[in-house]
Amino acid sequence: MSIRQLVMRSGLGSATIERAIASGKLRSSRVGRRRLIRVEDFDAWVSPDDEGIGPGLGGDTA
Repeated sequence: MSIRQLVMRSGLGSATIERAIASGKLRSSRVGRRRLIRVEDFDAWVSPDDEGIGPGLGGDTA
């Protein structure tokens, strides 16, 4: 997905996603002039890991 598509899907800002890419926390690929992110990589980035550590931008808030 493109950054724009992820912004629309998640409600996060494009700058947040771009910072995660620049810092290496979110994997992406270049295809021509476009930067694409696999949905699986994005979902893993927004979800906390098994130990509850991670950005935790999505998932349960209970």
